[in-house]
Amino acid sequence: MTRTWSLAEQIYRSFHGWPIMLAFCLAGGLIGWLAASLWPATYRATADIDVALNPYRYYEDTNFQALLRPKYSNLDDYKSWQMSQLMAAIYRDEIIEETLRRLQSQDSAWQAVGSQELRSMLDTNWRTAGKWSLVAEHEHPELVEQAALTWREVVLDRMVPAIAASRQAIFTDEAVQALIQKQVDGEERLSRLQAAQAAIEQWQAELAGLPPDQPLDTTQRWPILALVTGLAEFSPDWTALLAAQPAEADSPGAYAAWLAQVSVALQSESSILRESLQELLSEQDRLKAQFDEQSKQSMALSPSIEIAALDQVSRATIRPQSLLALVGGILGFLIWLLLELVKIARWEKQVE
Repeated sequence: MTRTWSLAEQIYRSFHGWPIMLAFCLAGGLIGWLAASLWPATYRATADIDVALNPYRYYEDTNFQALLRPKYSNLDDYKSWQMSQLMAAIYRDEIIEETLRRLQSQDSAWQAVGSQELRSMLDTNWRTAGKWSLVAEHEHPELVEQAALTWREVVLDRMVPAIAASRQAIFTDEAVQALIQKQVDGEERLSRLQAAQAAIEQWQAELAGLPPDQPLDTTQRWPILALVTGLAEFSPDWTALLAAQPAEADSPGAYAAWLAQVSVALQSESSILRESLQELLSEQDRLKAQFDEQSKQSMALSPSIEIAALDQVSRATIRPQSLLALVGGILGFLIWLLLELVKIARWEKQVE
């Protein structure tokens, strides 16, 4: 009987012997897992912090919401944005460099380490607000704990004042906005006073041309009274001026004399108002400079963030056991596959 060779049949036979294939995979995985014990270990230290988001402060931050809606129109969007901001802040160059300076002052072993090497040692594990893990990994176990604890110390020393500065910046900005509104109101008041002064001068010139012994008619009297009463404020000087207004039967001279008193009051108030506006400008400049400094110190963090240290500090030895077991299993499978291919090739030759 003639023997025939079939590739499909040989493949079927090879994989039909799956227990042998599985044995190769398990043997390779076991060898990989054992090899991990000889692999140079990496040590990990984790220092935890608590990151909280105060929703009360979020809802209070109306200026933020007005500027950034609809992109951050709900608390979840706001939270994600703030967590990303904090994540970026703790990796800033100033944080890493300060951490390295403190480490170098603690242990001479850090003298040969640069900021980029330190940065590569550090990592952060977090999902959302709550517990954040500041992680350090290195080949030397005594260095990783120093790195994790010192990094946390620097982060807290810098983030806590930054958040406080952010909160102060809100009050400073509110004070600046209030001064700006006062300046607008003051400038508007000064403009009205200047317009009234020009109108009084026109009325005085008109009154000088009227018969001195005839009282003013209604079309002349009421515009004069309306001009002054429209400027009046609730102050003793204005109350006295309004009380001294001429009677309906008084002569044009009485109105001219009364307008002269009003003119003096307008000039006095205008002078005081100009000085006040100049002081407002100076105070605005001072507060704006203070706001700029607070904004710089805040590192763009929100006042709604609250951050504190947690006592948990964990240590672990990291070996790639799972990875090497997987690699070993794959290699075991490839060795089995290679042996099966050799067997198939030999079988083909025997049939020929």
